[in-house]
Amino acid sequence: IVNMFPLSEGEKITAVLDYGGTTLELPTPAGESAADGTLTYDASTDTDHLVLSIKSKTCVDAMSGDSHPSIVDLMVNDTPYHGCGDWLD
Repeated sequence: IVNMFPLSEGEKITAVLDYGGTTLELPTPAGESAADGTLTYDASTDTDHLVLSIKSKTCVDAMSGDSHPSIVDLMVNDTPYHGCGDWLD
C-alpha cells in the first residue's frame, strides 16, 4: 500500500522503500496525464531514477482485502513496485 500526499511541482517526492530501510527524495516534476486517467511523474537525480504512475481505479489489496481508490506502479532505478494507493491530506 502506498500513501500519497498531493504532489506539487518544485517540491519533493519521498519514497520510503524496503520497510523503511531505504529513503529517496527526488524533485517533483510536473505530472503527465494519459488518456486512461493515469498520472505519471518521472524524476531523476544524479544517482536515482523514479517513475511513479497513479491510476484512479479501485484497487483491492490482495493480503487485507481492503479497497483503495488508486492503482500505483513505481519503478525505482530498475526495481518495480506495484500496489494500491490512498491520497492523504
